[in-house]
Amino acid sequence: MSLKSTQIQTFNIAHAKTKVKFSENIEMDFVPIDARNRSRTVNYGESVNYFIENVKGDFEILKLEHADVVNTRVLYSNDSKIFYTDLPLKDRTFELHIMANVDFQPVVSITRRLQIPKERFEYLEPNQMFIDYIVLSNSSKNVSYKFYGKKIDKENIEIHIENPTSTGVKLNGKTGDFHYTTKLQDIDLMLSFIFEIPHSDEQTSVECESRPESISSTAALDFLNEKPSQVSTAIVQNELDLFCFADEWDISSLIEASNHKCQENIDESNVCKTIELAFEKDSVGTKNACKKFILENKAKISTAELGKLSQEILSYVFCL
Repeated sequence: MSLKSTQIQTFNIAHAKTKVKFSENIEMDFVPIDARNRSRTVNYGESVNYFIENVKGDFEILKLEHADVVNTRVLYSNDSKIFYTDLPLKDRTFELHIMANVDFQPVVSITRRLQIPKERFEYLEPNQMFIDYIVLSNSSKNVSYKFYGKKIDKENIEIHIENPTSTGVKLNGKTGDFHYTTKLQDIDLMLSFIFEIPHSDEQTSVECESRPESISSTAALDFLNEKPSQVSTAIVQNELDLFCFADEWDISSLIEASNHKCQENIDESNVCKTIELAFEKDSVGTKNACKKFILENKAKISTAELGKLSQEILSYVFCL
């Protein structure tokens, strides 16, 4: 996804022409010139400005600042391509700010806080451990991480979180298992999980141990890339999966869109599955829509499927 974004480059310049390079596609040369006559022959101590030439790329110059003096902007003329510093020539450090198109990769980024009282470790013997799970959602399928609370010795403990490298998930910035060792104390860790969204010309699925399966990753990426026509079709075809995916990773705009489509496309063949999902995700609007449909179309719905619903759901539909 290409977006206009600010880029900042710090560079040093003295008496010679200096290339300032942001990327392979964006660069320019800064040339010291005499502040009085614009001559390129200048000596240390003489007042200089800086002329811009050999510009490569499509960008907008925002400002130039002295790196050692915060918020000290240098006047720039787009017509003359000159930064007017009128400063004595010497070694200087500047920050150049530009606006340019930058390619960004959409990802899913979520955080969880892991808190464990020291008492869970305190009474373990050395080389004993407990096993627990970090749950990223209420779904029962492929959304939890196993971790081990290890008693290393009388004074040291370790948190070990399984994160198979094959999933590509970054846990606190790194793929692979996470290890955190500390003295015996309360644990209070903020954990970051970053999932890449695969992009393919064909419909593919996100399939890894810690991500929901059966969701169209292309549809989710199209939504993040604001391609409404593709998204509309995908939501109609996969509304339950998309709703689950959006709720899983807290993408609020996709939750709203897919939830709305869920309600629009309720029928006798999917109402039981939909209301179960609505209870799982605590979606009040979808619960009410399903209840209304069941009460108005009870004769069309399979009694066997209704009989599989939990007592909580049946009470909500027929008693409340």
